[in-house]
Amino acid sequence: MTKHLKIFKAKSFLIRSTASTTTPKVFKKIFNLLLLLLLLTACHTKKQYTQQRYPAYQIGIAPYQNEDSLSEAIIAPYRAPMAAKMQETIVVSQHEAVRGLPEGSLGNLVCDLLLEKATEIGPQKPDVCIMNSGGLRIDLPAGNISRSMIYELMPFENELVLAEISGAGLLQLLKQIAARGGAPVGGIRMKITPDGPSDIYIGNNPLDTIYVYKLISSDYILQGGDRFVIPPLKSSRYLNIKVRDALLETLEKKQIAGQTIKPQKDGRMVSE
Repeated sequence: MTKHLKIFKAKSFLIRSTASTTTPKVFKKIFNLLLLLLLLTACHTKKQYTQQRYPAYQIGIAPYQNEDSLSEAIIAPYRAPMAAKMQETIVVSQHEAVRGLPEGSLGNLVCDLLLEKATEIGPQKPDVCIMNSGGLRIDLPAGNISRSMIYELMPFENELVLAEISGAGLLQLLKQIAARGGAPVGGIRMKITPDGPSDIYIGNNPLDTIYVYKLISSDYILQGGDRFVIPPLKSSRYLNIKVRDALLETLEKKQIAGQTIKPQKDGRMVSE
């Protein structure tokens, strides 16, 4: 503090010696500035920090959790009816439905059922269906097919979408499918060669790159899921039904009509 007082006196002397040539207004500004600098340097103090230590505690986790009696009381009345509903037979299959590439009887079945459901929903009739092999999680046995099996087959909450795509865009998708060795499709027949897809038919007609086709798929795929690169679409419309529910409703309708299903490979996609 003594050092700062000496500086202050020296600065005061300098101010007095020049006061005769400085106007009172300028003198006042200089004096206030010097006083502020002095106060800032003289009153500055360093903050002191203290390190604090806190003890650590280990909290054990039991391998089980006690039953919540209130939650159990709420859920219990619904558990048995739900379990019974999940085990209901919704259709009978004459053959096992199996995943496979370039085509599998399961993928063929799924795509054909989705085309059927989309046609029922309308008003536009779809031309083709494209799904991804990874979206089919289990094979289906021959015999009774239960509701729970369809939930296991398709456990995702993906929505069914109807899109319009040019023939050139559809060809881009089929090139990607050929590069990965195949995929579940409906309404399409083609060969996979080392150079890509060939002999492509949509329905009974060769692929027309100018024509605009109506494509059924999941929102997951059309948003680029499973590494698909989706070309520009002319339009797209959610059909307000999950892919799984579309399968369930179509199979149940067949059961009510006394029909069975016959999953099979039909050569819609072959490798050369």
